[in-house]
Amino acid sequence: MTALVIENLGRGHSGSLTDTTEAVYRTPAQWRPVAETLSPLEPFPEFDTTQYMVLLAAIPTPSGGFQVQFESVEATEEELIATYELSVPGHDCLTITALSVAFQAVAVPRYDLPVRFEREERYYSCSTR
Repeated sequence: MTALVIENLGRGHSGSLTDTTEAVYRTPAQWRPVAETLSPLEPFPEFDTTQYMVLLAAIPTPSGGFQVQFESVEATEEELIATYELSVPGHDCLTITALSVAFQAVAVPRYDLPVRFEREERYYSCSTR
């Protein structure tokens, strides 16, 4: 397996996606309409789409406090494996109750292989003990 360099394009907690989305965008025509449905904390930067492609993990959530973070992208001969973590607030956390979309978009070197997404959930505590 070969580990690929991951470049963060943006993350946030707001968007109009209503379903869990794990997707690959290889062209600007594919990426732009999706990017316009998301509200990143900072604007998405431009990048060279001849050299890179976008991976997106977006999860609609019932409250704030959730976060998506890509941990690794690895290439095998048959596929890319994109592993990301969904951080979930524990029962001791005070969060806003509102529909939200936790997401992260990253750029990785362009491959024509299929991409398999693997999600790991991690619950965290807000207790000060």
